[in-house]
Amino acid sequence: MEKINVLIIDGHDRRALASVRSLGSSSEYNIFIGSNKRLNSSRYSKYCERFFLYRNPDDNIKGFIQDVNDILISQKVHVLIPMDDRMASYVAENKYSFSQDTKILIPDWEIFKIARDKSLTLETADKIGIPIPRSFQIEEALKLKEASFPLIIKPTVSSASIGMSVVKSQSDLKNVYNDINKRFPNPLIQEMIPQGGHYQANVIFDKSSNLVCCSVKNKIREFPLSGGPSTFFRTVDYPIIEQYAEKLLKAINWIGPAEVEFMVNPKTNEPILMEINPRMSATIILSIKAGMNFPEYIVNCALDKNKISGLRNKKFNLFCQWLIPGDLSNFLFNKNRFSDKYGYFYKKGIKCYHMTFDKNDIKPFLVNFYIVAKSIINPSKIKRFIFRK
Repeated sequence: MEKINVLIIDGHDRRALASVRSLGSSSEYNIFIGSNKRLNSSRYSKYCERFFLYRNPDDNIKGFIQDVNDILISQKVHVLIPMDDRMASYVAENKYSFSQDTKILIPDWEIFKIARDKSLTLETADKIGIPIPRSFQIEEALKLKEASFPLIIKPTVSSASIGMSVVKSQSDLKNVYNDINKRFPNPLIQEMIPQGGHYQANVIFDKSSNLVCCSVKNKIREFPLSGGPSTFFRTVDYPIIEQYAEKLLKAINWIGPAEVEFMVNPKTNEPILMEINPRMSATIILSIKAGMNFPEYIVNCALDKNKISGLRNKKFNLFCQWLIPGDLSNFLFNKNRFSDKYGYFYKKGIKCYHMTFDKNDIKPFLVNFYIVAKSIINPSKIKRFIFRK
């Protein structure tokens, strides 16, 4: 039987490593890794058939498309899978510029934009009755009383909490808003939902915009502490979040993987929609460990071979840790590090997995450790990671 050739781009991303291991461990697939960075952990996985270097799309989008098409054609790639927000955006916007012999499970650009832009996402959610945070124009916010603070100011298009700030008083509002507005025009100003739990629904929708699968996770720790990628998380049972995520994405005719984020208001116990991240979740490793093979579902949907519909995770309280550098950074900056319910180095839950470590595929972890160690001597990289700017 002919193997299915899959190209994963953004190979330096940690979700790429989870995907190459998941697919590569099956004899059905040949897994190719692409990246604009020569040094990345996924290319050193024993499951990676071959690595390809392409031009950085941030600097040369036409060159990037040409390079990727050369790979698609020369390797007879059946399915292309982008990883992070930025790459998914480039692929969606240029979807019809790639080889039509290769399948991509991603919506057209007009639909993708609704999920990528937080203001459009929230507008859609509000129309269909999904709870959203109260939002303000800057003129309205400047008239608010101190009791309305703190507020959140964040870009309409960003990821990993880049550009987001918490404003604690009226006196700080104008300066913080102007600073963010210079870098990210017309940012959102929202009420800050009290901390009652941070949840994400990881989903895949097929080409007919039907839900294929869903897995809900609770973000226990993150970095930066004010809001950022998950560093320690678990699977949970939360049917209303599953329902909201399905309803929202169905409303915009979504196709492909997505991560829908919610904050639970402890005063009302109601999940409040935060955003859609229009790509595979960085926490996808835990869904895979729970028996939900998201990368394989994506390939099957892209090739019209999917036989799964409405699958929901039933394995709860499985934990996962992104120790280096994520949870280790949380430990260093978290004043409550020793009173946390779940430990950083022990007492991490009955069943806890590691995001990048795999004893049967050790090389990527060692490469990742080297990359982190190398970054420590680069102050600008450390600053970007800590402050997400």
